[in-house]
Amino acid sequence: MRRIIKGEEPVELRRWKEDEVSQNLTYANMPKAVKGAVKRQMLEEQGYLCAYTMQRIPTTNDCQVEHIIPQRQSDQSLHTDIEYSNLLACVPSNTPGHRPLLNNFPYGAPRKGGTIIGESNFVSPLREDVERRFQYAADGSVAHLPNDGAAESTIEILRLDHEQLQDLRKVAIWYATRMRVVD
Repeated sequence: MRRIIKGEEPVELRRWKEDEVSQNLTYANMPKAVKGAVKRQMLEEQGYLCAYTMQRIPTTNDCQVEHIIPQRQSDQSLHTDIEYSNLLACVPSNTPGHRPLLNNFPYGAPRKGGTIIGESNFVSPLREDVERRFQYAADGSVAHLPNDGAAESTIEILRLDHEQLQDLRKVAIWYATRMRVVD
């Protein structure tokens, strides 16, 4: 993973929170246009990469909104399910045409699902030290620093060691290395 630096929440999200007179502020009730604005801003902040797997995300239709603290775990009285600081863009998309893929996706956000997470078992890509806690090898494998239980658990929760992800990383590393040689 690489570090993501979140900006201010999108204006559309802030306005919806301010204008929602019924105080029925839940992610499920968030208007589609607001979700779209949230996705657009997250993709820009994330460099059009999945927050967990770093796979390319070309458009807002190709990703889902991921809750770092799962909705089932979040404190609804604090509205953490709609706090911009708790949201990330991840693959795969969860749009109706993509749901079968989502249900069988072998790594990343779908594997995390509703897993209860905390500082002791999960390293958020929003952490300042996230890039130092994972090591990637030329063969695409990923490892955690010695005695870093949270990073080890994150690899397991997200299945960052999945063969498909390792193959994708291996190709990306090979290509990046070759491009440096050519330059």
